[in-house]
Amino acid sequence: MPSLLHKLSLPLAVLAIASISGTWYKFVSEHVPDPYLDEVFHVPQAQRYCKNDYSWDPKITTPPGLYLLSLFLNLVIRDCGTSSLRLLNAGAICVVCLLAYDTLRTLHRRRSTQKESRTIEVAQLSTATDDQSHLFDAHSALNIALFPPLFFFSSLYYTDVISTLIVLLSYNIFLKSTKGSKGFWEELIFVLVGIVALSFRQTNIFWVAVFPAGLSLIDALKTPRGSFEDELNKFVKKEHEEKWRCMVPGCSKLFRGHQSWRAHVEKHTEWMAKTKKGGALAILKKSWSQDYVYDCSIQDAGLSDCILFSLSFVLAALRKPFSMLKAVIPYLVLLTLFVGFVAWNGGVVLGDKSNHVATVHLPQLLYLWPYIVFFSIPLTMASVLRHVVRLFPESALKAFCQNNLVGSSRTSAPWAISTFVFIVFGLAAVHFNTIVHPFTLADNRHYVFYVFRILRRHPSIKYLAVPFYYICAWMAIQTLGSTSLEEAEVQQDYKTVHPINEEAERQPCQISFIIVWLATTALSVITAPLVEPRYFIVPWIIWRLHVPNIGASLSSNRRIEKGSYDLRLVLETVWLLVVNATIAYNFLYRGFSWPNEPGKIQRFLW
Repeated sequence: MPSLLHKLSLPLAVLAIASISGTWYKFVSEHVPDPYLDEVFHVPQAQRYCKNDYSWDPKITTPPGLYLLSLFLNLVIRDCGTSSLRLLNAGAICVVCLLAYDTLRTLHRRRSTQKESRTIEVAQLSTATDDQSHLFDAHSALNIALFPPLFFFSSLYYTDVISTLIVLLSYNIFLKSTKGSKGFWEELIFVLVGIVALSFRQTNIFWVAVFPAGLSLIDALKTPRGSFEDELNKFVKKEHEEKWRCMVPGCSKLFRGHQSWRAHVEKHTEWMAKTKKGGALAILKKSWSQDYVYDCSIQDAGLSDCILFSLSFVLAALRKPFSMLKAVIPYLVLLTLFVGFVAWNGGVVLGDKSNHVATVHLPQLLYLWPYIVFFSIPLTMASVLRHVVRLFPESALKAFCQNNLVGSSRTSAPWAISTFVFIVFGLAAVHFNTIVHPFTLADNRHYVFYVFRILRRHPSIKYLAVPFYYICAWMAIQTLGSTSLEEAEVQQDYKTVHPINEEAERQPCQISFIIVWLATTALSVITAPLVEPRYFIVPWIIWRLHVPNIGASLSSNRRIEKGSYDLRLVLETVWLLVVNATIAYNFLYRGFSWPNEPGKIQRFLW
């Protein structure tokens, strides 16, 4: 029977975020009752809509989705005041928590391709592990809702919270629709949700069209083929009492019996060795002849693997042009609509186009990595701590750290070639393409102002920061590539292999996902000359959804035990609360005045 805590994990998470956001909303309403900063434009625009006045403020650059939603709210509660408008985001942040949980569960279910009957003992074990994964996902969903650059605006009338919510809904629909063949109505719903997302923010086009299109193309090409799959079928035929989960990244096979599972892994190792001996040319030949896409775990990937994936993807796609086109039809519809809007509007932004001119700003991709590491340090620190913990003598402290903080999976050291390429391109981007928008230097209410003041303190600092960007990038990618404790134990020792519930644990991210995610992030941020923490909210959320948990440890005799909790989630919650409390305190109680506007309180915010 599932424990009461597991049953109540999601309601408790929603209750927690509702209580925290409610408290934040109350403090903001008491201390900042009047519209502040961008609310000065948003609130009057919404109030005009509530009065059926659809004239447009030329200072507003985003589409009217938020104001239309406020119009519907006004029809229900008959109030379009600042406090009521802010309440929209306070409620939306709770829905973000619910939707993040459902998305995490969907990601788990997508790993399951076979559901067969099990013995009572194995079924009980699977249920216990799955129960704990529900608790992990509820806790992760709470942490996603507490993400500071998002949570802060849950009590202000900005577009960020609801815009992020709609993008998350679009990704959730995408994940569920790809479980099977997509029907017309599923595609129509996806397109409609995408249109709603675009009505809140133009840059959402990258996350509701480009990102899912890239993932769909890869999914369309990943059809099991080749001699390796033929060899696997020989092992599946063997009937035994117990079933064992294949731990090879990207493989979803189930085997009956320890020996057949072990033979499978040995066969896979032998096959991979032969493929590697054949070199890149052999892989590319297979891509052309068998539509094979080379895709390995990010944990094992280097620069050469990324290049090889790209080449094999192109070759395989060239053989299936109609399948590729069919896979991206819904996203092409959204892209066509967006291009039509840009042509009609004469540009991407509405209103004040002079201060929002699209340009190429490559260092934005460098700023992404410390952004991720700062807000997720309890998760990303594991890639560094793992090397430190291995030096500990065998003790209860080492076991505690492995079970609750870092897991026992390996972390690959930075590749020399990847490091060199990153540093060279990073230095070039910083030297030739660093853009400091006038708004950044003119407004000391934003934290980015102080970051750039440090970077500009000496000409060499911006160059010395490039290795730091690389370390952060390595930590963020390694966090995605980590494996759960059970997976690491199975991979390291055949004799102590444990059954693993196919829904309970996520496989490490493949390089295909990383490349699509990174390419989409690049498209969404490098066209913006202004550096804004809010621009990285969606990339962080997608990254966070794919961070594996350190699962419960199972005993070697397969008895059900209480698993070790992923302590990183607790530390993450504490860290996010500390950051949010600090930002909230500065916003509410550390106001200041500008000499040219005496008596008017200015407040710190993202």
